[in-house]
Amino acid sequence: LSSLFGQCLPQLRELFEASADRTTLTSAIGGGGSVEVEITPDAAALLEEARLLVVCACHLLTDDNAGETPLVPDAIVKSTMAGGSGSVEQEATTAAVVGLVNSLVSLAEFQASRIA
Repeated sequence: LSSLFGQCLPQLRELFEASADRTTLTSAIGGGGSVEVEITPDAAALLEEARLLVVCACHLLTDDNAGETPLVPDAIVKSTMAGGSGSVEQEATTAAVVGLVNSLVSLAEFQASRIA
């Protein structure tokens, strides 16, 4: 999942930047007002891919939120402890979870930077 994010996020950034550049140019020429940006089939597919990746990641990294405190699911915690401290399996699982979380944070930070 993390590697899929790694492939999708650079393309998504390019799409957002190109869209923002066209919007800025159109706003400057048209003097403001509403701006329509055409979404190509490729862009729509990329946005859908990103949406599905985010949904999958959220389902993997969150529990059912039963109770007062949301927690990381037990399966994730157990898998990052598998094989004992320093084992190859534990390090690989931990690296995958950290990579997935970092991808989500990167996407959120990029979206926030485009709003600001």
